[in-house]
Amino acid sequence: ISAPENVTVYCGIDALSHGLEGCLADIKSSEEDLQKSRECVRLVFRNLPRLVSTPDDIGARQNMCLAAYYGGNAINKQLAGYVHAFAHSIGALYHIPHRKAIALCLIPIASYHRSICPEKLAKLSVYCGFSKETDDKAAAADRLIAALEELLKTCGFERGCELMDEKDYKKLTSMINADSINYSPSKTLSNKEIACLLDKIRKGEK
Repeated sequence: ISAPENVTVYCGIDALSHGLEGCLADIKSSEEDLQKSRECVRLVFRNLPRLVSTPDDIGARQNMCLAAYYGGNAINKQLAGYVHAFAHSIGALYHIPHRKAIALCLIPIASYHRSICPEKLAKLSVYCGFSKETDDKAAAADRLIAALEELLKTCGFERGCELMDEKDYKKLTSMINADSINYSPSKTLSNKEIACLLDKIRKGEK
């Protein structure tokens, strides 16, 4: 309860990223593990904003502890994805705290998945209550991305990173490729796709 707000939101966004990447992973998962990943994301959406406005909300703290547990299950059972691969590399090169790097990468990379696995994003959007089963998959995916944007704004995260430099893209691409082989992303990105996403992260674009 006495933890600084930035510690609370950094840990919460990292947990959400684990859950999101678990939902998007290209790996055979049990329905139980998928359910835990979906619930991780839903719990963060519902409880992290409450802790920004009411830090001593014990119920919300307990729910975030559960979300962290489910996020830990996701990274152990379903591995991670490009949000973590990009964040690890950007964080290491520019000395940015891990959870802040996660927040920088979350929207551009999640948005890129609209063209890779829109059905997975749509299913998660429905589970979190942002869409209905009958909604168009693309529209449902867009609502989830919009909710992510609103959550990051509520938590005080800024978009874009002035520390990043285009001259470092080649080095970052190599680092990202080396890191991502440990994970299970929905698709293996080309060097050109990675450079494009680095540019979006640097500029704070989708």
